[in-house]
Amino acid sequence: MKRYNYIIFAATCLFLSSCQTDQTGNEITNGGSNYPEDNIVRISNSDVNIIKVKSEEEITTATLGLSIDCTSGENDTYDYNNQEWITTDGGGTWTTETSMLWESSSSINNLFAYSPYDSDFDNSIYAFSAMTDQSTAENIISSDFFTYITTDYTPGESLDLGQAIAIELKHKMVNLQINLTYGNEIADDEISGDIITVYAKTDITYTKSNDAVALKTDATINKITPYTNTDNATAQVIIAPQTIASGSSFIKFIMGNKKYYFITPEEYTFVSGNSYILDVKVGNDI
Repeated sequence: MKRYNYIIFAATCLFLSSCQTDQTGNEITNGGSNYPEDNIVRISNSDVNIIKVKSEEEITTATLGLSIDCTSGENDTYDYNNQEWITTDGGGTWTTETSMLWESSSSINNLFAYSPYDSDFDNSIYAFSAMTDQSTAENIISSDFFTYITTDYTPGESLDLGQAIAIELKHKMVNLQINLTYGNEIADDEISGDIITVYAKTDITYTKSNDAVALKTDATINKITPYTNTDNATAQVIIAPQTIASGSSFIKFIMGNKKYYFITPEEYTFVSGNSYILDVKVGNDI
């Protein structure tokens, strides 16, 4: 089994980054300032790369919660807690119902963002669970959890050329890609992604103070239906960070009238924020 840093899986990530290349200066080429005259907080029109698990399916809607703590302010007028933002065009435009305002271009702020948005988000310890039905791209994106934290953010110096925050969300769950091949004992018409089941835990707790996730103490093994591509050569699933013991029945396949199990040959440890590739052959050649 191969492990990769999560960020390389742009096709299966929610990844926010600025379309601009220079965020270091306070001046832009036309002589204007990166700081907006109306003081309005904006999120960069970023390339979101939301779940393109197969070429004909792209999810363009995403939500995030944004909090701003203006540490240089004399009161909490410019503090915001867990305000919802949404994009419906793949990150081209992020909107929120009520405008958020910067105190000034020189104000000092702590920023926190996470996705997907939850009105009940807990700033101390937050519980999150991946879905057990991940057979659609929508459910895959809803099963992943992302965060962004930055401190001492000064908008006059840090906003991008579009006078917006360039948010880069980091994955906190685990992405598992299963590459499948089939023995010739399995007929083509018996191959179906609908009858693949992954047995793993899906529940985490997130601690904002150290931006860390942990497997929920009472998490149990769930039956997860993964997302499969059109030719059933790849399955994809989001799970909690965890260790799967050697000898575990990790994946079940039902092909025709037969059941096949992938038994872990060794202990597998899945680390938060990483992506893994597992090559599996189902059935024998006869």
